[in-house]
Amino acid sequence: MINLSKPNSRNAVPLLLLVVLSSACTKNESKFIDEALNGPMEIRELAAAAMPVIQSALLRQFKEACSSYWNQQNDIQKSQVFRDAMNLYAEVGPVKEWSGTLRSVTTDQGGSTARLSILMGDSTISDADVRFGSEVYKSAGNLEVGQNVIFSGQNLADDNATEMGKVCKPNFKIKLTTLRRL
Repeated sequence: MINLSKPNSRNAVPLLLLVVLSSACTKNESKFIDEALNGPMEIRELAAAAMPVIQSALLRQFKEACSSYWNQQNDIQKSQVFRDAMNLYAEVGPVKEWSGTLRSVTTDQGGSTARLSILMGDSTISDADVRFGSEVYKSAGNLEVGQNVIFSGQNLADDNATEMGKVCKPNFKIKLTTLRRL
């Protein structure tokens, strides 16, 4: 039996296969795959309920921007939606006490740096440079993937290379300053 709730090298291939096959699956199968990769929906819903207004507003605005992006008649109009969406980052400022579900914790060889990924609704935010010995690193060491967390940080940005990716599938990056269990 494969434990899908905690991926490791033994079950990484079956998980990859699940992702590839998910495009042709039923709604129930899709929910199973989503929960295998991101944790139980009920737990993620608790994290969403704890989101501060500015966090949920930002995520909602990006969903609306994506819908608007695809409804534009040409690339000039799409680019205007993109510019408007990028202005949202400037309005956020420092992130304070946002909530999400810890999706992954990985380290380089020897653990001198860690990469943390947090699921927020349909979006993910990550910090790829959490240094050994920092308070965030120590906190992450006491958490389990799938737990709801509260986090703060600065320098919220997106590093997608495409306009469409930045609007419709933001890859939120942040420099975490605090992290704790919800």
